[in-house]
Amino acid sequence: MKNSPASDTQPLDIWVSDQLFLPEKQTRPCLLMMHHSHADTEPETLFWNPLREALPRLVRVHRFDKLADAGDVVVIPQQAREWVGLRRTKQLRDMVRRIVATGRTVVTFVGGAEYTPLPGEIAFAAAAYDSPRETVNPIPNWLYDLGDSITPIARPDTPTVAFVGNTQYPSRLNSLLQSLRLPEPLLFRAVLSRKLGRFLDLKFRFVLARCFRQRVLQAVKQASNLSLHLVERGNLFSFSESDRAKARVEFLQAVQDNAYMLCMRGDANSDFRTWEVLSAGRIPVIVDTRQKLPALEGMRWEDFCVFVPPTELNRIGDIVGEYHAGLSEDGFQEKCRMARAAFEQLMPHRYIRRVIRTIRQQAVAANTPQPVTNQ
Repeated sequence: MKNSPASDTQPLDIWVSDQLFLPEKQTRPCLLMMHHSHADTEPETLFWNPLREALPRLVRVHRFDKLADAGDVVVIPQQAREWVGLRRTKQLRDMVRRIVATGRTVVTFVGGAEYTPLPGEIAFAAAAYDSPRETVNPIPNWLYDLGDSITPIARPDTPTVAFVGNTQYPSRLNSLLQSLRLPEPLLFRAVLSRKLGRFLDLKFRFVLARCFRQRVLQAVKQASNLSLHLVERGNLFSFSESDRAKARVEFLQAVQDNAYMLCMRGDANSDFRTWEVLSAGRIPVIVDTRQKLPALEGMRWEDFCVFVPPTELNRIGDIVGEYHAGLSEDGFQEKCRMARAAFEQLMPHRYIRRVIRTIRQQAVAANTPQPVTNQ
């Protein structure tokens, strides 16, 4: 093996193979491979381009055909969620297992799916749990930057809260269990459980996501002190192109018109909405399912987000109302600025340095022989 990732002053050497690509998936490559893709031209995805410009100074990509020719760090070039979506998780895991068995480190970018890395695998995932047993590294769930699409608004007298999103999770199992309403203690325990989240098949997590999101919205609708804009629909990515465009306009209008956006987990312990809301400079109301968010420098998530534990859903109106009552006009604008500042701090071209530092540290730790102790 060659070029151990030990020096912070040199580019990180990574190895990829054509055998690790999904030929049927023409998707955005993983974070470390972004400079091997075409530049973005749509306004809401331009934020990827500074990463493409930075990567040639930070990463050296090597190709290999035979594993024996690879160096210490082998990267899965597409997100693991693409493999999960194609029901090819076992194939991915088998490849990772073969690579780490040779003493090499595998780096996997998961996206928003639930994923448990194998020993010797370094994983970055949006669906991370705030648990001492968590083995994935948290990463933002980037989708779009709404900074140029959404303009500031004045503090409303009554807190305005919006949600536009999937509460149906269409599937055969959900159709059969449409009338199922899980008891609250069981439902809340399930969505908080890292072990269950990683164990359950996606079709069962669809049922949990539907039950949980519908329960959250039921609680919000009972909050008479909030001005609500709630739109429940199915999976946006299954819509026709025209219906998807209409739904997108509807979502953007909701962000523009409201001070607070309701954010919650779906079929994994992550969501795209939180990151879009931050980029827009709005205040997320996050139903707290112990998601481990990336650390911030100079600020805390609690400084500009409203967190509501599932067990406190019946008080969501009081929690948001008390938070809003404590904000002056200047205070409200400052919270909105902080939300946008957090997004900018965690943009890909900045976050990549944290990713590379983590790979260096964890790869060295994985390849360091452990001391032998006398039994």
